Amino acid sequence: MVYRNPKSIEVLSHMKAKSSICPKKKQRELIFDRDMLTFEAHCAMISGLSLIGEALIEKAKNSAKLNVLVLGTGAGVLPMFLRQHFASQLDSLVTVDINPTILKVAQDFFGFHPDTILRSEIADAYDYVNKAKPETFDIIFIDLNYEEDDIKVSPPKKFLEPDFIKQLHVITKPTSLIAINTIIDESHKTKLFT
Repeated sequence: MVYRNPKSIEVLSHMKAKSSICPKKKQRELIFDRDMLTFEAHCAMISGLSLIGEALIEKAKNSAKLNVLVLGTGAGVLPMFLRQHFASQLDSLVTVDINPTILKVAQDFFGFHPDTILRSEIADAYDYVNKAKPETFDIIFIDLNYEEDDIKVSPPKKFLEPDFIKQLHVITKPTSLIAINTIIDESHKTKLFT
């Protein structure tokens, strides 16, 4: 994020944010650079698009639009990056987060702005996937964080179970991408997967 004088450069509205962390002097606005992902896991998930590159090109040739699901809104960085860079290819971009406070923080401090294409659902991501219609999404990104007692795992174990993975395949179209940000505390690997 950068601070810029809005009079000196034209900035698209979805890149601007009103935030209490923005400096008051010189009428500067907080501008979020949607051209760059700084979190390595987000970069890795986006790179997965190269695996379905031919299918994406074919969809574009046929003027077909993409339906994308992001489980875990967080600060909204990944969804807003997708919104910026794939705007003309998106039919819908849905984010799901169980915590309404997280969504409010994303909106108030990180420039996350739902619109006609980008919408955010406050729901349990596990339930959302299990209730979704078959072959709804072209791309699914799972970026869920979880901590319980002394166990740190991302996503929670139930999102890595075979039944959930099968359900992900049910709700994706035949040529699709499912990218999962997985972080597991080395000391708990056996406790989680035995």
